[in-house]
Amino acid sequence: MISFLEVEWLKTRRSLIRWIVFLSPIIISGCAVSYLIYRKDISNYTIYQSFFSIWSACIIPIGVGIITGYLIYEENLSNSFNIILSNGINRKKFYLAKFLFSIIAQAVCTFLAVIILCLGMNVLNSNNLDIALFLKASLFSIIGTLPIMAIHLIISFIFGMGASIGAGICGFLVATLIGTTAIGDNIWMFVPWSYTVKMSMIPYILQMNNTELLAQIQSQINLLFLLSIILSAIFLIVGVIWYNNCEIRDNRGD
Repeated sequence: MISFLEVEWLKTRRSLIRWIVFLSPIIISGCAVSYLIYRKDISNYTIYQSFFSIWSACIIPIGVGIITGYLIYEENLSNSFNIILSNGINRKKFYLAKFLFSIIAQAVCTFLAVIILCLGMNVLNSNNLDIALFLKASLFSIIGTLPIMAIHLIISFIFGMGASIGAGICGFLVATLIGTTAIGDNIWMFVPWSYTVKMSMIPYILQMNNTELLAQIQSQINLLFLLSIILSAIFLIVGVIWYNNCEIRDNRGD
């Protein structure tokens, strides 16, 4: 599997993926720091909540759509699918490598954005943001991303990059509505795009040491982790089974 991931990394050379992963967090967090250093009245909690609400509800859904879609689009451009079929390359490992690489790309992008935000605020504004807390929230948000990454990979293989990006935009709208407002209080568990928002808020709640609050939401926290793992496994298994038995179609026109 390591060799498959190494190949995926080499394929992104001079591609849009590396620009997205390494440049977008610099731009987004840089803009956030540039704005926040002039707002002395904003608390660390507000910074935490605002950043992860925007990142998890807006940036991640669209980013997942672009990353997974572009990875498959590149394969179509290079005619790699026909090479896989003719050379007997293990389809399961190839599919899993796409999934793992997408997760790694999203994780690197998220962690980089958080590090830039925290260092920028701590150095330029003396906010003393808890980097460990922000990194933990980043990890939780990535776990919440697993189901939609698996879903988008299926969409990208079957319908192409355009459909994946379109689904990402729809996911952003749904995550914003369901994950950040009271509207989704009773239905969020049916909407995987809302998991990243809710997961990213867990670390701050846990460090509050509010026993009564923790008792109230402990079942929700457990359900979030359970749904993220189970749904990602289900969609990943479905995707692997489908890809292992499908006839590859040409999406180069997407």
